[in-house]
Amino acid sequence: MPELELFLTMLGSLLTLLISIVSLAYWLGKKFAQMDERFRAIDERFKAVDERFDTFGKGVNERFDVVERKIGNITEATRNQLEFFTEFLGFRKVIEQRDVTFVKGELYRLSSIHNPLTKEESSRLKELLDKEKLSLQEADELREIARKLVKEYGDKIGETWKLLMYASVMRGIALSELEEQKQQDKSLKRLLSELKSREKVAKKPRKLSEMNIFVRDQIKAGKTFAEAIKAWKEYKASKSAAKPTEETKPPETPSQ
Repeated sequence: MPELELFLTMLGSLLTLLISIVSLAYWLGKKFAQMDERFRAIDERFKAVDERFDTFGKGVNERFDVVERKIGNITEATRNQLEFFTEFLGFRKVIEQRDVTFVKGELYRLSSIHNPLTKEESSRLKELLDKEKLSLQEADELREIARKLVKEYGDKIGETWKLLMYASVMRGIALSELEEQKQQDKSLKRLLSELKSREKVAKKPRKLSEMNIFVRDQIKAGKTFAEAIKAWKEYKASKSAAKPTEETKPPETPSQ
C-alpha cells in the first residue's frame, strides 16, 4: 500500500497547488480590475484636461485672430493715410515728378518679384516705371501693384512702401494736370462765349438819328457834306421858330 499513500500524498500536493493557483488568479483578476478602473479614471481626467486645453487653445487662437485683425486694420489705415498725404503733395505740386524719379533705380528690382504678382503684372510694373509721365488710369494701375507688394512684403522689403509713395505722388500729379486742363477748358469756353457775344453786339445795326437820315438824304440829292450840314441847321432853326407860333395860335372856334 505504499504506492497508494504516495499517490494520495502527491494528489494532496497537487490539489493544494491548484487551489493556490486559482486563488492567485482570482486575486490577480481583482487587482487587474481595480487597475483598469483606475486607468479609466485617469483617462477621464486626461480627457477633461484635453478638453480644457482645447477650450484654452481656441480662446488663445481667437484672441490672436482679433489681434491680427486689429494689426491688419492699423496697417491698412496707415497705408491709406500715407497714400492720401503723398497724393495731396503731388496734387498741390509740392512734390513734382522730377523730385521722385531718383528712386526709380531702387524700384526697378521689384519687377523681378513674381509672388504675389503675375508675370504680366511684373512686366507691366517695369513699363510703368519706364514712363516719365503717367495718366490717371496708369497711376491707379501702378498703385494697385504697389498695394499687393506692400501687403505681401511690406514688413520685409522697404522698397515696396517707396513704390506705393511713388505711385501716390504720380496719381496726385495726374489729378492736378486734369484739374488744370478742366480750368483751361472752362476759361476757353468763357472766352469763346464772350467773343460770340461781342460779335452779336457788333453785328446789331445801330438806329440812325434824325440828323443822320436828313444828312444822308441831302447827300443823295447831290449836296456836299458841308452843304448838307448847313441845310440841317437851317431846317432845325426853322423848325424851332415854327414851334412857338403853333403854341401861341388861338384855338379855332367851333361853327354854330
